[in-house]
Amino acid sequence: MNIYDVLQEDHETASELLASLLESAGQGEKQRASLFHELQIELELHTAAEEKVFYAALQSAEETAERIPEAIEEHREVLELLEELAVMAKNTTEWLEKLSDLQDAVEQHVDEEESELFPVAHEILSDEQAEELGERMVAEKDAMAGEVKRKLAAVAG
Repeated sequence: MNIYDVLQEDHETASELLASLLESAGQGEKQRASLFHELQIELELHTAAEEKVFYAALQSAEETAERIPEAIEEHREVLELLEELAVMAKNTTEWLEKLSDLQDAVEQHVDEEESELFPVAHEILSDEQAEELGERMVAEKDAMAGEVKRKLAAVAG
């Protein structure tokens, strides 16, 4: 699977989890917390692996060099919102409003990445490079999964 497919799959997963959370008004706080935990893991793994694999590959190219710091800053904003949401009660209006802010931030980042960065990356990266980066992205996420889950469990516990 090439890097674009891997990233789009991650984007779709995050979008689906966000939608489920926003529609979870009738669910108990425990179910909502479980869905949120899944979202945290997904976004933490995605942002770290994307920066290490995809952004690193594009950072030295003249066409994408100035886009990468902005994309990394958008990741930081998403992770900060996740941290704020993690410590809030999951059954409040304030939590849902903050979650909506997170959804907006994720959607804006995804839209910019897929419509602006992907087309330029297609020009820079060969098909073989895109395949290799996709494989590395999946391997990186797999390698980090245990550490991210332990970190989030320690924060929650």
